[in-house]
Amino acid sequence: MHKNLQELLKSCEQLAASKNYSQILDKLRFYSKYDILYNAELPNLESHLQMKPMYSIHIAESQNYNATCFGFLKKYGNIPLHDHSDMHGFLKILQGTIQLTTYSYLQPNEEKDVRATSSSEFSKNDEYVPVKCEGSKIITCEDHMNTVTYLSPFQGNIHSIEALEDNTAFFDLLYPGYCGRKAQYFENTPDNNKEHGQLTWLKKCEAPEYLDMSAFKL
Repeated sequence: MHKNLQELLKSCEQLAASKNYSQILDKLRFYSKYDILYNAELPNLESHLQMKPMYSIHIAESQNYNATCFGFLKKYGNIPLHDHSDMHGFLKILQGTIQLTTYSYLQPNEEKDVRATSSSEFSKNDEYVPVKCEGSKIITCEDHMNTVTYLSPFQGNIHSIEALEDNTAFFDLLYPGYCGRKAQYFENTPDNNKEHGQLTWLKKCEAPEYLDMSAFKL
């Protein structure tokens, strides 16, 4: 791991320990693809024909954080709706463009009230989760001051990512580390309301088979 990335991870780890997550967001805005990857070449569609459509690159991990790069060789590749339970997430686009769609968990008391008062058939089934739709946004490396987004343990924690260009890649930084946590995947329900700010329901599910990724080493 080169010096710039070591300094970034150390600094962000200290900020996370003091819960200064907004400062991590600001810091990541000013780090480039070069700062994170140095001169490493990412896989691309033209020269990595035998690779799976999606790949991951392990950067570093500890009980305090997890740092990974993810990439899509082809446009419209996607990571479906999933969460990072009790974790703070930062997503930094490195190349290409993604569409990020997010949903927020309700606070425990809010969820209890919704389940008690909702007429939805899903309200009595723990396999279904009431959430608030936060909508979708485009994140592109061309917009230099808006290449990073922050997902808190509640706000926007459930999210999906779709590549809008070939050879798209992003840097994923999570606090704390996984430490036995597993991502929960979700699927939309027939009555899913995708309007911003509206309450809707998602169904828990297993990770889809197509999500199998190549593990790439820099």
